[in-house]
Formats: sequence, structure tokens, C-alpha cells
Amino acid sequence: MKKSILILLVFFLPFCAIAQQQKQAPAKEPAASGPGSHDRHKEHKVYRTVQQTAEFPGGAVNLQKFLKQHFHYPPMAFKQGIEGRVILQFIVDSTGQISNVNVMKDIGGGCGNEAVRLVKAMPRWRPAKQDGKPVSSYYSLPVSFSKSNVDTTAINR
Repeated sequence: MKKSILILLVFFLPFCAIAQQQKQAPAKEPAASGPGSHDRHKEHKVYRTVQQTAEFPGGAVNLQKFLKQHFHYPPMAFKQGIEGRVILQFIVDSTGQISNVNVMKDIGGGCGNEAVRLVKAMPRWRPAKQDGKPVSSYYSLPVSFSKSNVDTTAINR
């Protein structure tokens, strides 16, 4: 009998402690708006999925033009023959400002730093919308590095 109680305590107590911590832990995301909720909490939420995604001014075509005009292949990456895609994630806030630029996948040779530089040089975006209102959202952007698309005279700058 004592052995079964001890076994129960050993397995049951950790679950009780976890449940108690979850009850006491503050909510990580603000509650959805509704009657009696405060809109000031909503402005800090960053959405992962939205009804209308954030967009570069002028759309995808202008985004590609911007990347092509401002792109500098890192000399070390070019010399080492590094090619591929750097994946970035950043926040486009409810005013279109970009922040929290993070490299999710890097290919080395300074390519990640160049991709971050490009994003930080961008103008304000059109923010994402949820229920018709501008909101902050995450955005993932692949930046391709290919030697075949580079003017080699630009490498020696």
C-alpha cells in the first residue's frame, strides 16, 4: 500500500505543479477584442496569420526592383562561390515600419548580413489588415544570391 501511494505521489505531484504554474502564469498574448476588452492591448499583438498580408509599396514587382537596385553581392561570398537563399523574418508594424529583422536561414559569406541590410533600407510597407484594421504581423522574405545574376564590376566596390 505504501509503495503504491509513493508511486502515485511521484507521478502525480509533478502534474499538479505544472497545472498550478499554468494557472498562475500571465497570458502571453492579449485577449481578443470584444465587449469590455481594452484596445490598447491589441496594438502590441503581432499576428502570424492575417486576412490581408503586409505588402511592399507597389507590390511584389516593386519589391523585386528594389532588391535588384540595392543588392550588393558580398565579395567573400562571390569569391567562395556561395549561392542560395537567405530567409529573413521581420515584423511589419501597424504603421508599415519594419523591425526585428532576423536571419532564419543563412548561407554564409556575409549573405545574411547583406539581406538584413537590404530589408532595413526598405521604405515603409503597407501594413497587414485584420478585420479591416492595420495590424502588426510577421513577414518572411527569401533573398536569393546567384552569381549568374550579378554584374561582376559591382563586386569590386
